Amino acid sequence: MDGVSPTFSQVNIVASDMAATVSDYRRLGVTVPETSPEWMAHHRNAEQPGGIDLDLDCAQFATVWDEACPMHPPRSAVFGFSIPTREAVEVIYRELTDAGYVGELPPHDAFFGSRYAITQDLNGNPIGLKSLTDTSLRRNQSPPE
Repeated sequence: MDGVSPTFSQVNIVASDMAATVSDYRRLGVTVPETSPEWMAHHRNAEQPGGIDLDLDCAQFATVWDEACPMHPPRSAVFGFSIPTREAVEVIYRELTDAGYVGELPPHDAFFGSRYAITQDLNGNPIGLKSLTDTSLRRNQSPPE
């Protein structure tokens, strides 16, 4: 892949019931920090040892960062890979789709300040490709209503 290797860095679970999902993962020993009240039902982040992020999102919020996310039934998980540069997201997305992966969400500038894309692996699992975050490119995002 042009000398750039994606690094597995995230599992994003789309939760049908955020409170129950947080409770389940806490029962398993995962520390899921509290967040601001307006985000409690929509997004939670639990950083794990080794630099892996476990993100929990409600189905409605998942459609904000993944326009292709099916709502009925909602997607259950996205496996995320960190890409060192914005340009490399484009290259890797193109290489994967040229190799037969389904291109689900083309590379774009996401509200969280990264270049982001989603493909599906050859088994149909969604694979998120995310460049390092550039905080100067972040845009405010409100929680879903």
